[in-house]
Amino acid sequence: MKAEDILKLIQYDRHDMMNDLQIISGYLSIGNTEKVSEKLHDMINRFHRDKKLLSTKASHFVLWLMMINHVEPNIRVNYDVNFDEVNLSSLDEKMTNHCQLLIDGIKAVGSNQELYHVKIHIVQEGLGTNEVKIVFYLTGEINDDALFSYIDRKQIDPPLHLEKHEKGINGTITYYLSQ
Repeated sequence: MKAEDILKLIQYDRHDMMNDLQIISGYLSIGNTEKVSEKLHDMINRFHRDKKLLSTKASHFVLWLMMINHVEPNIRVNYDVNFDEVNLSSLDEKMTNHCQLLIDGIKAVGSNQELYHVKIHIVQEGLGTNEVKIVFYLTGEINDDALFSYIDRKQIDPPLHLEKHEKGINGTITYYLSQ
């Protein structure tokens, strides 16, 4: 991880925080305390989500997730983590590369004019299990067969399983933590 990447992340984070505070200030100036409360609640939830992500100790993956929305103009990634503390450092490189592969696939077969949304769920199946999944939900107009073909040609291990659904594309990668 380069110092420049960390500085960029801090800049992006500060920019986003300043935007949120300006919105809160605006709501306060017009006396809309309900909206202030909603915005503060959203910010607190985001901080809790980020805390869970940081606790994974998967430094490259964390950096990738926190920066991706700032480097891809037409792809928005949102994420959540369903556990409090699991050390994913042994999966760091694989998770980062696999998620970037999905983004690369969207860019390769998608349209620059389309806004794509990717929801990433990082899930541990049961307390104490060594199975961790990344579950993707992709929405936006895309040639699903071309995306499936793009991903299949990369022959990643473990494989990314993709399925077309009425509202988009779902995908799953299952990893196993070393014992």
